[in-house]
Amino acid sequence: MDASNPSLSQLAETEAAILSLERERTRLPQVIAAAEARAAAASDFAAQARARLESAEKDRRAREAEAQDLGSKRSKFQAQSAVVKTNKEYTTLLHEIETHSKRIAEVEDAILVAMEGIESATEELGHAEAAAKQSDREVKKETDELREQLAEVERRLAQHREERTALLVGLGPKVEALYSRALKTRANGIARIEHGGCS
Repeated sequence: MDASNPSLSQLAETEAAILSLERERTRLPQVIAAAEARAAAASDFAAQARARLESAEKDRRAREAEAQDLGSKRSKFQAQSAVVKTNKEYTTLLHEIETHSKRIAEVEDAILVAMEGIESATEELGHAEAAAKQSDREVKKETDELREQLAEVERRLAQHREERTALLVGLGPKVEALYSRALKTRANGIARIEHGGCS
């Protein structure tokens, strides 16, 4: 910029640079927020996988407790079968023992299914946590770079605003007043002339 002989075209170029930098200053935080949302989504997925694993483990423990309870009841019925006096009581106890044995077999099958679910959930959790860590690293690197870009945009924006102020002072109070009036009605106070018309 030639501060000794300011021109309207210099003011228009400076104004265009300011508008471009302001757009970039608005865009960069949105890009940062989108990147951080990706990392948060990966962390949320890992948390959901952890919750599924905990649920599967809780289900297995509940099934194991049920099987143990049923086993105790069956043992009690088996012990009673040795001291019953009538065939009817003995038949009833055998029926109870058989019912509990079937239920124990069903619960043991459910425990096996739960253990398979735990194995699957453990594997899924491992993948999800690894993906979340990778995403965190990538997003941190990306957002650090974007924040550096944003700081540079802020620095350049301040520099161009100072240039604009100096140009307006150099162009005189009439131009400064016209510029201020135009700025109140539009996004910028001056436009470049391109191909014979306002840009």
